[in-house]
Amino acid sequence: MNNATASARRWQLALTGLLLTVAGVAQAGPVLQLTATAGLQAGPVRDGTLLMRGRVSSNAPHGGFRLWCAADVAGGSSARCLLTGQRHAGNTLRVRLSGEGWQPGPPPEGGMMTVNAERSVAFRIEADGDQNAAADTWTVALSAATKD
Repeated sequence: MNNATASARRWQLALTGLLLTVAGVAQAGPVLQLTATAGLQAGPVRDGTLLMRGRVSSNAPHGGFRLWCAADVAGGSSARCLLTGQRHAGNTLRVRLSGEGWQPGPPPEGGMMTVNAERSVAFRIEADGDQNAAADTWTVALSAATKD
């Protein structure tokens, strides 16, 4: 993995329904883009519910991407995140990274990885287990890197 291309992104998710707005901070390295799923509401959320679609891209030569939760890892895997509500710290939301062509990253790095030279690869952020999501504001901290 090329550590020089590792970059952290913080994404803001506003839960007025469930996930409504997304804002990111641009940095050098792979670019992360997220789009919230429209029409989600606070309340019961089923396992696997699509919360956001994402895309990681880089114009630099590489052999794939690695993607992981930069903070609040859940279940011992950096492909799973535990989000804490900003309005009320007691509100939590378990999410996981997934997507076609992604596979678990090897320890100790973990997360997810692809092994291809595509310029851009899609991924998903989905609910990790059945749960009840409160109306709140959530921050997702993701990091991405290219693989040599």
